[in-house]
Amino acid sequence: MTQSLSAPLLAVFAALAEERRPGWSAEMAAVDLAFERSRTRDHGDWASNAALKLAKSFDAAPRELAMEIARRLTETPGIANVEVAGPGFINVRLDAAATGAIAKTIVETGEAFGSNDTQRGRPINLEFVSANPTGPLHIGHARWAALGDSIGRLLLASGATLVREFYINDAGAQMERFGRSLLAAAKGDPTPEDGYPGSYITDLALRVIAAHPDLLELPVEAQLTTARDRAYDLQLSDLRSSLAKIQCALRHVVLGARVARKTRERRSKPRGQGRRPAARKGPRVLLGGRGMGTHNRLR
Repeated sequence: MTQSLSAPLLAVFAALAEERRPGWSAEMAAVDLAFERSRTRDHGDWASNAALKLAKSFDAAPRELAMEIARRLTETPGIANVEVAGPGFINVRLDAAATGAIAKTIVETGEAFGSNDTQRGRPINLEFVSANPTGPLHIGHARWAALGDSIGRLLLASGATLVREFYINDAGAQMERFGRSLLAAAKGDPTPEDGYPGSYITDLALRVIAAHPDLLELPVEAQLTTARDRAYDLQLSDLRSSLAKIQCALRHVVLGARVARKTRERRSKPRGQGRRPAARKGPRVLLGGRGMGTHNRLR
């Protein structure tokens, strides 16, 4: 929808630009004149601050430029009215027929609706979650997983060549603190001053001792190394398990949306037409191994 509104806005700006300085319109693009959803219906359906952004280039007062744009935009089919608010915001209200046409387009286009090529040819590495392997995932990580996955889908729908990445920072001082915290818990000593507190450390220590009953009989340096490395492996396994659950939940959300859409489509078809169930796909899991800053990619 923003593209269909930005196109006539670009045409208006291009015409104004040619009137003021021939050839100037070639420097403009619709992507620079985007519309946003109005926060309240009192301000119309869509709003743009293009007049505020380009007033200086046009050597005009923002509100004066916005008024001229509004006058010309009202001639665009599908636009009921255009108002100017404040210093130069352009508020557009669509007519009922245009709104219905948008809904029809969405239904007919299906999953391809909104796809574009604005990012085509751009390789993008999207890193998200990237939780440290020194502690469990929490609700904040789940939020970033959902947000990162959504951003990734938008970039793919825009034609980008995308790599999703979970970066494991398994090197440096934090791993040494992690190891000392685990060893202290295994010995029943207090958490080091710069260590990691929490019941999860105690639980990990018990699991490490179960795997290495002779841990406290090893030389001091070997105790630290063994506790750190074994706890790291256990913690990484827990991270994988949690991420798999998060991704499974995201899959169910996406699948639920697809099923709902398919249901609406089936109900809108005349009786007797064939109906096929929506395809089901399994979850994708973030995996990776140990290394100096391991890169784990979600494919």
